[in-house]
Amino acid sequence: MQQNEKILLVTKETNSTALLKNTLAETGVTETVQIKIKQDIYSYTREIKPKAVIIETDTLDDELLQHIRAINHECVVPVLLFTDTDEEALIDKAIKSGVATYIAGSAEPKRIKTILQVAMSRFRETQKLKQDLDKTQAQLEERKIIDRAKGILMQHKHYSEDEAYRALRKMAMDKNKRISDIAESIVSTFELLG
Repeated sequence: MQQNEKILLVTKETNSTALLKNTLAETGVTETVQIKIKQDIYSYTREIKPKAVIIETDTLDDELLQHIRAINHECVVPVLLFTDTDEEALIDKAIKSGVATYIAGSAEPKRIKTILQVAMSRFRETQKLKQDLDKTQAQLEERKIIDRAKGILMQHKHYSEDEAYRALRKMAMDKNKRISDIAESIVSTFELLG
């Protein structure tokens, strides 16, 4: 981890975690904000903007999973969950809620440094994959719109596919817009006129 970073530590009790906090400090964490499990984890995460949220709990309930979902959706930080529960259904629910790392067992200080480093690395990789997927999906949608616009031009102007694409490209250059924007306009106009 880089220097000058915060961690939100969520535990059932706010005492008896001094060793864990010291271990986190050794990894470069400059501030560990600790709250109890029943506090509003999502609000604290939004407020302090930690690099990671570490949750240590005996059980997993729907309220906690809702907080994790909100954190994953809005705050985009890795959530590390340490719990005594090793039931497959609960693990699946936790992962689907956005838990980056699920550890069946306690947050033992001697393991936390490695677990945190792996979780942060895995989280960054997952975020990159999500961004790549979003970019690819956007490109695919643009391609579909361009193909629809070409089809409209081919049908109504009797252009070949190459001529339709060249016409789209020329309109885009003339109007200083992207081809996909011109294609979207053509498709929208065609749908409006029916």
